[in-house]
Amino acid sequence: PLPVARPVAFAANRARSMRAPGIAAWRAQGHAFFFNYTLGTEEPVHYGLFADAAAYPTAALRITTPTLLIHGRQDETVPAEQSSAMAERHPAITLHLIDADHALTDALPTLWSLITAWAGLNAPTPGP
Repeated sequence: PLPVARPVAFAANRARSMRAPGIAAWRAQGHAFFFNYTLGTEEPVHYGLFADAAAYPTAALRITTPTLLIHGRQDETVPAEQSSAMAERHPAITLHLIDADHALTDALPTLWSLITAWAGLNAPTPGP
């Protein structure tokens, strides 16, 4: 399996949006509910994800493997500025800001084109 990047901004984003009382309640309950874009429902997320993500400072991250990062300009969950700053710090990142929200589902043809071009594939865009 491919390695999965740690959610380096996840902890900072949650701390900012939930504030200290919300984080304390998450820790005490063991889980909090967040919207799952794949399922379209609120799903429980274990506090361990937050605790683990908080243990890895973004400043220490070094990305040297070529990485494609696609971020929606209308994303209200994760600010696009975070991806822009990440790409500025790491020349191995190719960043594309596209007209989409956090789920990116309204931009599937664009995603397909960007991914196949970046990967060097000559693949036609799938139909609906």
